[in-house]
Amino acid sequence: MHGGISNDAALIVVEPQNDFTEGGALPAQNASEAITVINKIIPRFRYVIASKDWHPPDHCSFAKWPMHCIAGTIGAEFHFSLDQRNIRTIIHKGVERDDDAYSVFENSHLEAMLRADNIRRVYITGFVLDVCVYETARS
Repeated sequence: MHGGISNDAALIVVEPQNDFTEGGALPAQNASEAITVINKIIPRFRYVIASKDWHPPDHCSFAKWPMHCIAGTIGAEFHFSLDQRNIRTIIHKGVERDDDAYSVFENSHLEAMLRADNIRRVYITGFVLDVCVYETARS
């Protein structure tokens, strides 16, 4: 057990990035409050994964969403208040122009990494609940 959570559990924090917080390009409702909760639960897990949208400037998602999380920009960085000390793996998603990549599992080796480390339970949290958090949970 690690902070009350079994050692075979992982936490996936989906896109806790500046562009998804208040004042960002595509703000999620209550993102600032969410980060406070996320910071409280991160230390309970021995295995924490965080994802980043990491888009090229001509990414296909910009046809339906405002430009956001352009690779290498401040908007694509983790929110300044995110406690990153326990993050073991960072998954960059949506890195190819024609790849929407809503799920953290899509086009990544995350499932294989979790299996290799004997992770049997996954908890998921993040900012954009109705899109990327939802699609990650469905995967």
